[in-house]
Amino acid sequence: MKKIVYTTDFSENSVAALKYAKALGEVFNTDVIALHVATPSELKVTKKNNEKEARVALKAKLEEFCSEHLDEDLSDLNLTVAVTVASSVTKGIMDFTRDMEIRVLIMGACGSGNFKDFFLGSSTKDMLELSHYPLLAVPPNYVFTELKNVVYTTDFEQKDIINIKELLGLLDPVKPKLIILHVSDQDETMTKNLLEWFKKNLDEKVEYSDIEFKIIFSDNILKSLKENIENLDADMVVMLERKPDSQKSSLLHRDLVKRMQACIEVPLLSFNEKF
Repeated sequence: MKKIVYTTDFSENSVAALKYAKALGEVFNTDVIALHVATPSELKVTKKNNEKEARVALKAKLEEFCSEHLDEDLSDLNLTVAVTVASSVTKGIMDFTRDMEIRVLIMGACGSGNFKDFFLGSSTKDMLELSHYPLLAVPPNYVFTELKNVVYTTDFEQKDIINIKELLGLLDPVKPKLIILHVSDQDETMTKNLLEWFKKNLDEKVEYSDIEFKIIFSDNILKSLKENIENLDADMVVMLERKPDSQKSSLLHRDLVKRMQACIEVPLLSFNEKF
């Protein structure tokens, strides 16, 4: 059974992501692993005699953190905790998850700016580029709600069709309305022709009745995405983390997922184009 992996640095910024992971585990009827990646310097400040004792202490801290914020005994939940040691958070996550079957990786989105929040936010940004699995970034103050409206932002690429099929498989237990959103700064006729091509190809690969398409024409891609996501009452936004391409618009492709993660108020699910 594929698991949900949630990562934390014990900051307040990661609490909403913990609660979301627990709720999503219940929806998907799957196990959740709460993971803390400890760096060598963190092991030292635990003031234990050796690494083994430090790991035990951090695992106890993680159990207490989860129990306190979920207000439940962990023995009553499908949630286990794990501590691993690595030179960086991203390396620790990648090593821990390498041979696992994972449904989704959940992390906190960028926080308020203090060191721990910034650290977790930076790790989330790094993982957007590295994760083989769908990565869900949860804003610090977000409260889990039923997944009714999911917005997938697209540039009408073949890879989007593959991801939409995977997304609908992932969300099959809830079967939300899928709103496919495209914001264009290109010619209207060309954009509409591209939409028709995309619809035809999507219909050949995906069987799903509750899909709506929405096209917005705007020169400010990021602003228009944010405004329309709010207007569409989205419960989750899905984007493709693209490889750098100098031939494509920088507004659309250069760090757009990272910028969206920092500014929207709903969870952002990212698929990495490289995998």
